[in-house]
Formats: sequence, C-alpha cells, structure tokens
Amino acid sequence: MLKDFIHTLFPDCCIVCSQTLITQESHLCLHCEQELPLTYSHQHNGMDLSQRFFGRIRLSSVNAYLKFYHEGIVQKLSHQIKYDNNPDLATYLGKKYGEVLKAHLNIEKEWVLVPVPLHKRKLLKRGYNQSMAFALGLSETLGLTLDENLLIRIKPGSTQTNKSRMDRWDNVSAIFRTTDSVEGKKIILVDDVLTTGATLEACGQALVKQGCKELSIIVLASAM
Repeated sequence: MLKDFIHTLFPDCCIVCSQTLITQESHLCLHCEQELPLTYSHQHNGMDLSQRFFGRIRLSSVNAYLKFYHEGIVQKLSHQIKYDNNPDLATYLGKKYGEVLKAHLNIEKEWVLVPVPLHKRKLLKRGYNQSMAFALGLSETLGLTLDENLLIRIKPGSTQTNKSRMDRWDNVSAIFRTTDSVEGKKIILVDDVLTTGATLEACGQALVKQGCKELSIIVLASAM
C-alpha cells in the first residue's frame, strides 16, 4: 500500500518522453519502446558488425540490440545508464535483448558472458559497471554463466570520446588481463556501445592469448 501511495505521488515516467508509465510498462512507455531502432543483427549472425574487426581478431559473431545515432533515442538511453545512475535500465534492456536472441539463436549453455571491465577507480566513482548491468539482464534471460571477474582492467586509460580509431587502440592496448584460465572456453564479451571496437578488440586479444577457444560479442548498441 505504501508503494502504491508513493507511486501516486511520484509516478514512474518514460525515460524518453516523460509520459507516466502504466502498470505493464517499465523504464520506457510502449510507444517509445516500439520506436527503438533495432539492428536485427541476429538475422545474419552479425556479419556486418563483424567486418569492423576483420583482420584484427577472429570472432564467431557480433550482435547489437540497438542502432546508436548521435542525439538519437539510444544516445539518451546510454547517457541515462552511464551518467544518470540507472544500471537497472541496462539490465532491463539486457533482458529484452536476451529474449530476442533466445527466440532466434541457439546459444549453447557452455558460453560464458564476460562484461568489459572498468578500472577500479572509475568503478568506485560510478558505483557500477554499465556493461555488467547489461550482461546481468542477458544472463537472466539466456541462462548463461556470468563471470564479472575473469577479465580486469589494470590501468585506467583516458576517455575514448572524440578519439580516432588508432588513438582509441593506443589508449586501450595491453591494459586488460585475465584473472583465471580461459583455456578452451567459449566467451561472449559484453559491452554497452560499439564504435571503432578498439576496447573490445583489446579485451578479445587478452582472452585469445590465454587460450580462449571461441569468442563472440554482444553489445547494447552499435554506432552506425
């Protein structure tokens, strides 16, 4: 009853349009959720997105839930997740995308979800890892093991924003390492936004060097 009273005074609103949400809605109203720009990458196993890594690292698949456009709806969601203390939104979207992948792809249970790690200083400042929050939603829906400690970031690096692809690679190369054996494992790297792919490539290289058997990528959104 107290919860209902609080909801009456401070109703939940859609993150995008600020419309009051009805009982069945969460984070987004139905209209805005239907307006999300989907990639449908699962329909062709993410081959278009895989091209970004061609010649750099061998991947089984690259899948993204949403298309990221500057000043678009997905940028607003991404900002909410990363800077407005809303990891629950990332988990919600992870569950939604997990439902899509579960319905269209046969993902074996031996795959392990590994979120791209934040440096401990940034994690302490933000209070959560947005990639971990997204991976949590995927894990709950897909029934896959989630290992948030298998990969760590050993030095901070500077922000990737406004860097060229080469500068991004220089910024993240050799700053990730594994904490346990990955020999023979099938790993799905999980991140929030795919741009040049430099960070994901650096993570992937660290895993492959330690004997990762197969590597895939799932991201919340991909810059188009």
